[in-house]
Amino acid sequence: MTAEVLSGPKRPFFGPPTAASAAHPLGARIRELLHGSALDDLPFLSRRAALALADRAAKAPVAEQRSLDPLMYLLGSAVVLQRAFRPSA
Repeated sequence: MTAEVLSGPKRPFFGPPTAASAAHPLGARIRELLHGSALDDLPFLSRRAALALADRAAKAPVAEQRSLDPLMYLLGSAVVLQRAFRPSA
C-alpha cells in the first residue's frame, strides 16, 4: 500500500439501501414479515407506526432509504425473533 492510502482519511463505503427499498428482495421480505401476525405480539412496537415507516421507506429517495435501512433491519429482526422464540405465547 502507498503511504497516501495508509495515512489518508478513512472513506466509508455505504452500499445501496436493501431493507428500505421496495425493489430489493430483502425489502420485500421485511414488508411481508411486518404484515404478519408476529408484529402484533411485540408490545414495544406499534403496528401502525411500523407499517407507516415501511411505506414511507419504500417511497423515499435513495438518500433517505439509506438512513432508514437500520430501522427496517431492526423491525424485521424483531419479528423474526418473535416468530422463532414466541416469548409471549
